[in-house]
Amino acid sequence: PGTAAITGAIDDVVIDVDVQAIDGPGGADANGGGCEFRTDGTTILGTMRVDLDDLPTFLAAPAYFGDVITHEMGHVLGLGVGPNWNTNVTVGAAPTFDGKAANGIFQELGGVGVIPIRDADNSSAGIPGHWSEDTFGLEIMTPESGPSDVTPLSALSVAAMADLGYGVDLTNAEAYGLPGPATASKAKTATDVRSH
Repeated sequence: PGTAAITGAIDDVVIDVDVQAIDGPGGADANGGGCEFRTDGTTILGTMRVDLDDLPTFLAAPAYFGDVITHEMGHVLGLGVGPNWNTNVTVGAAPTFDGKAANGIFQELGGVGVIPIRDADNSSAGIPGHWSEDTFGLEIMTPESGPSDVTPLSALSVAAMADLGYGVDLTNAEAYGLPGPATASKAKTATDVRSH
């Protein structure tokens, strides 16, 4: 498929969305990321791909579809992908997101240490791009959820956007609390896990 030319100034961000087969039903519902960045590292142009084979699931669970799109828009804006994310991440045996604003929220939520990020991502740069499900359970920027899950856009993710260089309003965050140990690693069956 061709791409449309963009003419004129972009004062916010342009997201190119494509619906196409990715990996069949289940598996990866969608993916997204930034393509072009301003000199301050914020995104000017990004892309999202939505799996054509998962559209029946999205039509049956529109709230879930909204969460998947919000998650991928987070990636387009730099959560998990891009220069400002990379400068806020420490990679190693236990990778962390080191942004000051997000870590302040993590501490307010009762977190200990620095925000852990998932170490199993398939990032081309080798830098993990999701919050750790072991710590955060179901939150908009953890990588797996299903149609019956609630994945709030928490103050943690909103504050991380501030760490990436965006102006944010924390009052727009959705209610969220760190899960207890029994619920953080929620067991799922192969039929209800969706990755994004």
